[in-house]
Amino acid sequence: WGLVDDRGRVILAPEYAAIADGGRGHLGYRVGKYWGLADSLGQRITPPNYAQVYRGPEHWVLAQTDRWALLDSAGNEIYGPALTKVHLCATHYAFADKGNTWGVLDRQGQEIIPFRFAHIAPIGDSLILAQKGTYYRWFDVSGELKNAHKIE
Repeated sequence: WGLVDDRGRVILAPEYAAIADGGRGHLGYRVGKYWGLADSLGQRITPPNYAQVYRGPEHWVLAQTDRWALLDSAGNEIYGPALTKVHLCATHYAFADKGNTWGVLDRQGQEIIPFRFAHIAPIGDSLILAQKGTYYRWFDVSGELKNAHKIE
């Protein structure tokens, strides 16, 4: 498979096993059984090393081998692959699971809320609720603890 634009110019040479929508104006390309990500001009962002890869909101790139990794917009790994689940909740943070413990990562892959919670959920645009056992904690999006309660 290959790809040409509306003027007939080659964007991706016809050398791929498959091409798919990579999200956010990007292209997924497959070589053998592995996927990589290319921009809309056909420039490779990631090598074809992943079982799945796609472009998320803003700068996020998710790539999966046996676990998920977060990549920057240039395809460099910023976290992982150590994540079993990832939810991109905003342009500045992502909820992630490292095998039954949830935490929150910032744009650079730094933990802003540590991986020690059973559940995490956004509360509007500015708060994050984290739960472990009967304890609930509210954090702002920078990871600062705002409130904590024990629910009996």
